[in-house]
Amino acid sequence: MSLREKLSLAATSAITAVTLTSQMAIPSCTSPRLVKPNVCEDQEVQMLGTMQPCVQAFTRMVKVWKQGCSPQRWCMGYERRTGYYTAYRQVYSMELQTVYKCCPGWTQRGEERGCLHNVNECENSNGGCEGTCCNTIGSFYCRCPEGSTLGADGKTCQDVDECVELNGGCQQKCVNTLGSYYCECSAGFRMHADARTCIAVNSCLVKNGGCEHTCVDMGNDHYKCECRRDYQLKSDGRHCKLKDPCLEGNGGCAQLCSSENKVIECSCRSGYTLATDRQSCDDVDECVTGQARCAHGCVNMLGSFKCVCNPGFELGVDGKQCYRIEMEIVNGCEKNNGGCSHHCEHTTSGPVCSCNHGYQLAYDLRTCIDSDECEGEEACCHQYCKNYPGGYECSCKPGYTLSPDGCACDDVNECVLETSGCNHYCVNMPGSYECFCREGFRLDYDQFFCVGKLPFITLSSDCRAEEKGAVCVTGSFGEDCSVTCEDCANGGACGEKRDGCVCTTGWTGFTCNQTCAEGTYGVGCNSLCACQNGGQCDPVNGKCNCPPGVHGLHCENGCAQGFFGRFCRRKCNCPDNGRCHHLYGGCFCAPGLYGKFCHLPCPRWTHGVGCSEECDCVQDNTLSCGPQNGTCICKPGYHGDRCNTECAAGFYGSGCKERCNCSHGASCNRTTGECQQKCPAGLYGEKCQLGEPEISLSLSHRLCVCVCVCVCVCLCVEEVCVCVCVCVCGGGVCVCVCGWRRSVCVCVCVCLCVEEECVCVCVCVCLSGFWGPGCANQCQCVKSAVPCEARTGRCFCEPGYTGEQCEQKCPEGQYGPDCEHVCDCMNGAGCNHVSGTCSCTSGWTGTHSFSFAIAFVSLLLIDSLTDLWQYCPAWYSRLLVQLLETFTCAFSKSKHSTRQAHQICIAIKLCFICIYVHLFMYVFVAVCPVGLYGQGCEQKCKCDHGTSCHHATGQCVCEPGWTGLTCNKSCSPGWFGKNCSQVCECPVGMACHHVTGRCGCPAGFMGSSCEKTCIQGQYGLNCSHVCSCSGPHQLCHHVTGRCTCPPGYYGSHCQLKCREGTYGPGCKKRCRCANGGRCDFKTGACLCQPGYLGANCCPAGHYGKDCAKTCSCGEGGLCHPVSGRCTCTPGRTGQSCQQVCPRGRYGAQCRSLCTCVNGSVCDPADGTCRCGLGWTGTRCEEACVSGRFGADCDQACMCLNNGSCDRFTGSCSCTAGYYGPTCQHQCPAGFFGKLCSQPCECTQGHTCDHVTGQCMCPPGYHGNHCQKRCAVGHFGVGCAHHCKCAEGVPCDQVTGQCLCPPGKTGEYCDKECVSGRYGPGCSLQCHCAHGGQCDPRNGRCACPLTWLGPTCEEGMYS
Repeated sequence: MSLREKLSLAATSAITAVTLTSQMAIPSCTSPRLVKPNVCEDQEVQMLGTMQPCVQAFTRMVKVWKQGCSPQRWCMGYERRTGYYTAYRQVYSMELQTVYKCCPGWTQRGEERGCLHNVNECENSNGGCEGTCCNTIGSFYCRCPEGSTLGADGKTCQDVDECVELNGGCQQKCVNTLGSYYCECSAGFRMHADARTCIAVNSCLVKNGGCEHTCVDMGNDHYKCECRRDYQLKSDGRHCKLKDPCLEGNGGCAQLCSSENKVIECSCRSGYTLATDRQSCDDVDECVTGQARCAHGCVNMLGSFKCVCNPGFELGVDGKQCYRIEMEIVNGCEKNNGGCSHHCEHTTSGPVCSCNHGYQLAYDLRTCIDSDECEGEEACCHQYCKNYPGGYECSCKPGYTLSPDGCACDDVNECVLETSGCNHYCVNMPGSYECFCREGFRLDYDQFFCVGKLPFITLSSDCRAEEKGAVCVTGSFGEDCSVTCEDCANGGACGEKRDGCVCTTGWTGFTCNQTCAEGTYGVGCNSLCACQNGGQCDPVNGKCNCPPGVHGLHCENGCAQGFFGRFCRRKCNCPDNGRCHHLYGGCFCAPGLYGKFCHLPCPRWTHGVGCSEECDCVQDNTLSCGPQNGTCICKPGYHGDRCNTECAAGFYGSGCKERCNCSHGASCNRTTGECQQKCPAGLYGEKCQLGEPEISLSLSHRLCVCVCVCVCVCLCVEEVCVCVCVCVCGGGVCVCVCGWRRSVCVCVCVCLCVEEECVCVCVCVCLSGFWGPGCANQCQCVKSAVPCEARTGRCFCEPGYTGEQCEQKCPEGQYGPDCEHVCDCMNGAGCNHVSGTCSCTSGWTGTHSFSFAIAFVSLLLIDSLTDLWQYCPAWYSRLLVQLLETFTCAFSKSKHSTRQAHQICIAIKLCFICIYVHLFMYVFVAVCPVGLYGQGCEQKCKCDHGTSCHHATGQCVCEPGWTGLTCNKSCSPGWFGKNCSQVCECPVGMACHHVTGRCGCPAGFMGSSCEKTCIQGQYGLNCSHVCSCSGPHQLCHHVTGRCTCPPGYYGSHCQLKCREGTYGPGCKKRCRCANGGRCDFKTGACLCQPGYLGANCCPAGHYGKDCAKTCSCGEGGLCHPVSGRCTCTPGRTGQSCQQVCPRGRYGAQCRSLCTCVNGSVCDPADGTCRCGLGWTGTRCEEACVSGRFGADCDQACMCLNNGSCDRFTGSCSCTAGYYGPTCQHQCPAGFFGKLCSQPCECTQGHTCDHVTGQCMCPPGYHGNHCQKRCAVGHFGVGCAHHCKCAEGVPCDQVTGQCLCPPGKTGEYCDKECVSGRYGPGCSLQCHCAHGGQCDPRNGRCACPLTWLGPTCEEGMYS
């Protein structure tokens, strides 16, 4: 084996050995770390041995062949060669290794998985503790005995020097001992029983007992100090001060006394002045002297004053300024009657409204609404009471008649009047009657006729015994057996015997219709409530609903109503002794009120606590809602919790409590009670109580009926038009007048003539979808109905539909108009609800429904005109009932005043309904009136030359000969006709008429398209003739050349002006200027005398001939000088402008829709939104920003210290650390946080921060709760300052002043007492005689050799 191989083998062996050695340090698989409990990581230093390679060199001799060494030129020789090999050496390094061991205090036994056993360190040498060793789980600690403290190493104990802190409480000397201390007294003193205080022995002999003046020995080692005359002891009991003469009887002063050098001087408190005797005090009248500076009034008080404000103002927070509660208006009743509906009275606080008898003020305190006497106790009615504006009327149930006193109801004896209809006998009863039969008969099911024989029933003896009392059938009970199990309400049910109701929890009463009485709850209301402080008890479970500011299971946490404070002894300053916050007294407003003092009622449509709830009423159907609970007060014709339900059939009025008084079951208007259904055939009158004679007309009668087209002249002011119509028909002439509003109704004028006599009727017919006075209401009918009845809004259904809104199909077996036809389909066939056509079942054929065919054939054959009505389409005929009511049969007064004439009249009525309405309602009424277009027909067409526009888009539809967007241009030369689409065929240079296309302009016209009239002075064909009118004012007609006078002139040459009192063309019109007014001779416009104005110089509020009539246009409405018709200001409507626009509409004629949101109300005049509480913006769409609250956010929040206010009520929500109505107070001492509800946790009575609760430690203390005194050597706030005293000298922990031990003095206690002084602060004088040395600490004398005694005054040899 070569050397290299040996070295390599040796290195390999060494590496293997080292590697094995290092691998043994790896933890075994049973290492505690794998189990986790109580195992800790640790770092250990280990020596790691490794083999490091080392390259070594060596030399050796090697045989080689070389040249030039012999003649043979090659020879064997030796050369030294160097070789290299790798050796290895052992290298050691120190490395940190992570090892896993049991955590301190724990140990592992055997092969346990983890360190599960606690080690008691105290068993081994007491844990190294000098004092007591206390073992804990996994550890231990040392504790030292009292009087010593644990050292920094946590094991040794160091003695506590109690004398360092406040001298151990000793008055004079404190001596520290191991674990304790004791007090000592100086010479001449002895220890008191408290072991701390030193008492002088025969004290007056030592420095006069410390008394400034006289020391009095009291015996038994007690003494006291006294002062000389005119002096008194100070609070230290030793020193004396001059007596204060003010202490005796206040020096004779009435209020304040002061003295200087025994001289007394009296003075007075603020608000008083010293009297002339220089002792008493007189009150200062600040109101007279002007010191008060009150804005309005001043009231003097003893020592003070009080400012008061005029009515309508309230005192400001400074107690002097007065702020207006409500903007004052000088005589606010002058303008618009102060906004009052009836009476207005001016006061300093503004206009006060009152109402006539039978009315009451609404919530706005302006409008007078009818007082419902029927709801209160004012009405005297015994049965039914019907309220109407300003009064009421009594009525009676069926079977009664109203007594002559107008209140009581007298029974109607139907049996005496023979109206009962009983077959045998009749017995009258209150309000009714009963029929009964003779023996052997019984009443039939109709309760009138008697039939058969009554079977004989034998009563047992038991039954006869009970004949005195009524025995109810099973399932009925009550005194008259009128109550059944079905009458049990609110979840109640019959008992096992079915003889009474068993009520559910919280209900009681005979039929379970009553809630538990106040103070009770539970089953049978037998449990008593335990609620306190005004809490309300739930009638079902007894749970207490606490009032504001009170909480707890039984509302026990809080104060009773009207009190607040820690002990609930302070009175709330709230109206009506209301509730307030139980801590700081802020008022809780009752539901329905808001404001700082709860003095404001909730705005309209809000309710509840803080007026923060919005009323859930359908406002269009509601008068108002209750401010307390939001109860909806419905308009007449509606009822329900939200006023969302119309009155049921047969009822009307407020609350739908009134019964309709219509004959034959006819329905009535749900608002007014007016009977509205068509009377049956043969009856007429207001209540269908009158009969009509039978009328028949033979088909041989032939009527010449002319329906003419009227020529109408209309005068329109904005949207209101008045039309005068003249009709010529069949030789007859008639005139009628119609007034209408363009947007919702149209004027329909009809003239019917027979021979030469005409009847003319003009009626304002509501447009499709509108009804009522002025067509102001919208129809509520569904799409399966034609426009509703224009007077009452009742829906007239298409054939095949029924229901109040025509929302239902005809019931099975009925069809046609009003579903009044009965299907006659056979063999199980179905019937179409519209036409009555039969849908045959399998195996059958035919129609077998001839009703409509029969109806129209019969129309040609019938003789009785009274039957004709049913064959007219009901939904046509009833649409113009108002037209029929105004239609008068003039024929009855003419030469046709015979039965035949009356028949002609009836025929005209019926034919008019069937024919004329059919023609007009779809052609004329269904679209917008001429000149209007758009939704609601509210926009005006912008077309020229009398052109109409499309009723939907407003696009102008030009007449022939005109073009352009507004039809303002005539056709271009060479074109004519409709849309200017036709080409003229005239010779070159000859004009073509732009309308007709006729070549050459007609007489009086000129231009390329004949669109211009002849210039003044020319006339005729081609305008070639010259007028011969020579007068200065004469006009020449452009066609005929006839001379005419302009308005205001007359005479042969128009040289004369109209005479005074006349005007217009031909001076034929009479002036109508009253009160001396002169009219313009051309136009008739009045030039009024001073003091008069208006179109006819009438004084304000008058119109008509001689201004004799009084206008009734209220609220600023303008009165037409001739007709007196009212033109209302924006925001008002009605015939006399007496009504405000309905909610949701505003502007002229209330045409515009309000856009206000969030329950705000829009101004009826201009639509401006009046925002409710907490909202602002043009549409009240924005919530109040921070710092604002109230209606329209116009109030500034008064919350201080970053408090936020409720945007509805302005009540402040304080930040942590503050309380009060405006968050003006910091939390009282000892409390902090939100609502100051958390107590401070600081020790020693220290205060804490009112916001965070952090303890505010005084100087000398620190810690989270100020529980620690400053450590030795520290002082001040937070113990942050270091004492600067000499070494070992403590300082005051508050001020840092050095507390010098006896014998030391100076600011830092670094100076010794000077000779002759000793004690604390070197304040005592030594008394050592004969050269004795005084100890500067305790004053003890060190006597010379020959002297003895405490003060070295006793000689040794004396």
